[in-house]
Amino acid sequence: MSASLSMQVAQRLEMALSPQMIQSMELLQMPIMQLEQRIRQEQLENPTLEIEDIENLEGENAADSLSDHPDDVGADEGGGIATEREYAEEADPDADVYPDRDTAEGLERVDEVDFNYDDIYDDYAPARGPSPDDEDAYDPITNATARPPSLVEHLQKQLSETPMPDRLRRLAMGMTEKLDANGWLTVPLHETVPEGEAAATPAELSLALAEVHKLDPDGIGARDLTECLLLQLRNRPEANPVALAMAQRDRLEDLAANRLPKLAKDLQCDIEDVKRGADIIRTLNPRPGADYADEPVLAVKPELIVDGDAETGFTVRLASGVQPQISDFFTALFDNSRRGAIVRERLERDPDRADAFAQFREQMRRTGLSRKFREKYNNAQWLVKAVAQREKTLLAVAAEIVAAQEAYLAERQSAPSPLFMQDIADRVGYDISTVSRAVKDKYVDTPLGIKPLKHFFARASGAAKEGADVSSNAGVLGKIREMIENEDRRRPLRDNEIMERLAADGITMKRRSIVNYREKLGYPSHSHRKEHV
Repeated sequence: MSASLSMQVAQRLEMALSPQMIQSMELLQMPIMQLEQRIRQEQLENPTLEIEDIENLEGENAADSLSDHPDDVGADEGGGIATEREYAEEADPDADVYPDRDTAEGLERVDEVDFNYDDIYDDYAPARGPSPDDEDAYDPITNATARPPSLVEHLQKQLSETPMPDRLRRLAMGMTEKLDANGWLTVPLHETVPEGEAAATPAELSLALAEVHKLDPDGIGARDLTECLLLQLRNRPEANPVALAMAQRDRLEDLAANRLPKLAKDLQCDIEDVKRGADIIRTLNPRPGADYADEPVLAVKPELIVDGDAETGFTVRLASGVQPQISDFFTALFDNSRRGAIVRERLERDPDRADAFAQFREQMRRTGLSRKFREKYNNAQWLVKAVAQREKTLLAVAAEIVAAQEAYLAERQSAPSPLFMQDIADRVGYDISTVSRAVKDKYVDTPLGIKPLKHFFARASGAAKEGADVSSNAGVLGKIREMIENEDRRRPLRDNEIMERLAADGITMKRRSIVNYREKLGYPSHSHRKEHV
């Protein structure tokens, strides 16, 4: 069989995303704090951009909140505010205010402008970016959330303030560096001696460990669960001999299984003493170091606000934020629409800025940098449009979500109704991927508190009988929680009994699902919930 080469011509239809479309999707998916950082960074790199801090946009709809402000454009003859898009359409109905720049030239990254601004502006310049005095305002290090002290830092600070021999302090500090995330010391004592320190005797190591055991939080430096509990009980004035005996290694299994009668028999005490001891032990923390885990502190900033109540209804508006806009000087220089003419006329009539604008325009012509600045201007136009479209999309999606969950927001039901992203996509006319990006990492301030937008999407649980209300996962969790909270502690509900009660309400679920939901709520099995008399 011989190999041969051939050429074939075929037609194929496929969809390709332009760089602008990809960037628009990235902006839509960004949380508000990341978006604001992106806008401020663009402003620092693009002299045609300015930033306006937008306060709560109360009472505005999407179109109003995304249009230009009256002071930037001027009123039309009818007394209304004409937006940038309206001016452009009047100048050329077929023109796009934000032209598609998917050309070889338009897709190139604009090079850094390597010139001295003083040579262009002299003593005048359009406002751009923060002054050098304000350069710390957007510094990520300066504005980072303060990191709480780690477990090792917290312990070593206490050791440095406690009177003791220096060698003993160094040995104790070496032990704090060997603790695991739970605050336990799981390595042999001789392995905790710091590097460069002389070998320690068992007596020295025991003394150093005793100093670690005195530190806050109680139970730190324990080598097993029993020691962890006993270290905490010694500082509890309410701890009784029964509680101390129950914390021993051979008793903990019975305690975990709620075999209180057996413990009372083994300890030769009354069942009430055992119950009091169990209550004390349940307040102890088996992982005293977990509260100091090195996890990042994530700040949450709501991007939307839901106003209203059950009687007046609910509305959605944008919260505070930053809005990019184009400098008047560059708008007057590059915008050939009616908007540009109005801005130019206003600048030329302004006695405070007319000379500065004339000098700016002349120097731009003389230096021949108009082409580079037009590229910057086009980039700024695209960013303004992309941010406006992002906010419009977000408001539209959020408004439909609020309308679908009005009963939950009005507290007429304890959990969100079943809702899918496809439902919202169908209502607003977007693709489901757009809705997914719009709700990702977005938070909304509601009458029920600050919640992620994804909180309002809930799957229906189980198979509902005909005529029965379909409950969401959160609704079923609420029903199970209510059943367990109101059960007879002397005869707690078994999982199959919970399943039967849900079936009576029209919700059919498997027993395994009941177990998963119960464990998700943090409730143990019925035998562990039983109260012994």
